[in-house]
Amino acid sequence: MKIVVYGPGCARCHETERVVRHVVEQLGIPADVQKVSDHQAMATAGVLATPAVSVDGVLKLSGRIPKSEEVHGWLAAARGGVSVSECGRIHTARTKEGAVAETTIGFVGGGRVVRILLAGWKRASRSLPQVVVSDTDAGTRERLKAEFPSIVITPDNREAARQGLVLFALHPPAFTAVLGEIKASLRADAVLVSLAPKWTMAAIGGVLGGFTRLARVIPNAPSIVNKGYNPLSLSEHLAPADRAQVLSLFTPLGACPQVPEDTLEAYAIVSAMGPTYLWYQLYQLIDLGCEFGLTREAATEAVVSMMDGAASTIAGAGLAPEGVMDLIPVKPLASMEPTVKDAYASTLGALHKKLKA
Repeated sequence: MKIVVYGPGCARCHETERVVRHVVEQLGIPADVQKVSDHQAMATAGVLATPAVSVDGVLKLSGRIPKSEEVHGWLAAARGGVSVSECGRIHTARTKEGAVAETTIGFVGGGRVVRILLAGWKRASRSLPQVVVSDTDAGTRERLKAEFPSIVITPDNREAARQGLVLFALHPPAFTAVLGEIKASLRADAVLVSLAPKWTMAAIGGVLGGFTRLARVIPNAPSIVNKGYNPLSLSEHLAPADRAQVLSLFTPLGACPQVPEDTLEAYAIVSAMGPTYLWYQLYQLIDLGCEFGLTREAATEAVVSMMDGAASTIAGAGLAPEGVMDLIPVKPLASMEPTVKDAYASTLGALHKKLKA
């Protein structure tokens, strides 16, 4: 196993390396831990902010120091199946090479997030046990089956809910009806993971008649290229092995920090929806680069590298926000900044209140 810690040598980078090496030593696993400070190497690896950590070429975290339990989860997932003792130490329990334990997976709902997760696991060469996806729309089922031939598709949500790990991939307005529909189909030993904001584990459990084997994840779209940021909250009723199983499923997709449940709606606004605030602007810059004489490939490379560097500057330059923004004296769109800031505050602030209501 190859683990790379990226960073220019700051205190946070040294602490990240210490945490990683400590967990490797705890687990007693053979791992090559490397420290990379070269900026070009970091850009090539897709590092947006430092410190950052990759495991076997998959970027797991960037912009902060990882928690020990996160590193445990990454290493366990990379070794293909885990069991966890009560003290929290994770030991490898080799099952099928690369498989996420032996538990079948069911998706209730087959929308965009399901395609993102399945494509991310495919890109990470993450083999999976049986995956059952239910959706009432025949077109959605057919498109998923065409892209991922090994999955089982069904119009019956109850069939997906009979699997060992159930990923509830519906929008909040559909929760009451569909949770009621699948309630009797859930296995007593199953774990249900909600992929949506607004509905708390207490609310979900209430509709399910007191079912407590729950978790919530707020996934984001860059998981499709294994650079997601997918905050996770786990019910206190889950056993350590259940927790490890959920972590092992999501860690190949990118960073998967464990966070308090009451912060998940904030992450839904900031990280899950975050790319939508930027993508159209980045594509506009690419289009302008083409108009100005660049090839599309060159314009895309320039914009992507610029974004990587800009994000790394926020996390790694050691400057206050004002200092970062003062690095470039010419700001052609400065007159529009107050309008954009007001739009962020009013629109996104109102959306957060709605999600928390």
